Amino acid sequence: MNIQGYGSSYNYPASLVTGKVDSSKNPAGVGIDEGMKAVRTGTDVGTRNARDGQGVLNVADGALKNIGDMLGRMKEIAVNASNTAVNTPEERKAMQREIDQLKDGIKDATKNTEYNTKKLFDGSMADAKLATNPDGTGMSIKLEDTALSTLGIEDFDVTGDFDMKAIDNAIKMVNESRATVGAQSNRLDSVQAYNNISSENLSRATSSLEDLDAEQYVSERNKKQLLDLYSMYSQKMDMHTQESFINRMFGG
Repeated sequence: MNIQGYGSSYNYPASLVTGKVDSSKNPAGVGIDEGMKAVRTGTDVGTRNARDGQGVLNVADGALKNIGDMLGRMKEIAVNASNTAVNTPEERKAMQREIDQLKDGIKDATKNTEYNTKKLFDGSMADAKLATNPDGTGMSIKLEDTALSTLGIEDFDVTGDFDMKAIDNAIKMVNESRATVGAQSNRLDSVQAYNNISSENLSRATSSLEDLDAEQYVSERNKKQLLDLYSMYSQKMDMHTQESFINRMFGG
């Protein structure tokens, strides 16, 4: 590359001006570089997918907490309803009306909780794939169905004989689901941290292949120029020595 300045013309190699290695002189390095760039791109996409997966889990955890709160209130009512020595049949019917409202709240949470239009608690997310690795593999999100029938409280009624274990089992199921969601969220934290480190290392590796070591390049270039100059000087000295010898031989 030719650069004009202060009335003089300087010829610099393009790689020295751009700071990048001449790819035509290192085709193997170019192949490695492009391969690492592809892996880095896949890693960054995997990180975004993991972040989206955490969004899903955050929404799910909020809904499960709400369901757990409603079940807790149902347990409180059921314990109160068990006190038949004091409560009248009419009072127990009033308690059941609140329980029915709580059931409707659980139905609504199950039906309407979604992320990006995808239902989270209708059973379709029992094994949802998250592509968190650069090759498209990863982990699965598992969200359990929270329908009243699944929880075993669809017919729960405190106006007659009822089993308190039904509510206890439902609470246990929801708590276990929240624990699973928490564990999956922690795993996604680790995936994102690993991917971020991997992407940074790949970025450094590609830079080391692409970026020119200017100091070393100039040093090697100057060394070559000095060797060329010495060679030219040696040739001139040889010619001068030969000319002097001939002049002496023929009295020149």
